[in-house]
Amino acid sequence: MSSAPDVADLAERLLRSMLGADPLEATLIGYREYDASLADLAPEAVQRRIAEREGIRAQASMLDPTHLAPQDALTLAVVLAQLGYLDELDAVESGTFTVASFPVAPASVLLAYLRMIVLTDGEQAQAYAQRLSEIPRYLRQAATDLHR
Repeated sequence: MSSAPDVADLAERLLRSMLGADPLEATLIGYREYDASLADLAPEAVQRRIAEREGIRAQASMLDPTHLAPQDALTLAVVLAQLGYLDELDAVESGTFTVASFPVAPASVLLAYLRMIVLTDGEQAQAYAQRLSEIPRYLRQAATDLHR
């Protein structure tokens, strides 16, 4: 018999999944451990993220919010809502087909966001150079996605 999952652990797993899915955004909001990479846009990576979310959702569904402390019930509701939002983004392929006045296409995201990153030491500079070396892969994946 397995014990019920911890709500904070589920929230942390979802956060880490989201940060890993968009390392550039992770860096911009202060998670510097993601400095060296760009998103993996390959269909296999998208499927892995979907499977990871399904695992989180399955564990979250084991919890009855009426038996949780109020803050845990709220956290659970946010986790479930975010999972649904991310599923919808994947279903409509938002990064490929969104027309907006802000950067959502892969190339425009790079142009807008890379210049915002502040480097304060040599380690961050090395990670930034590593991230830059991933640009050709990232753009190839984006182009492949457009041709699917």
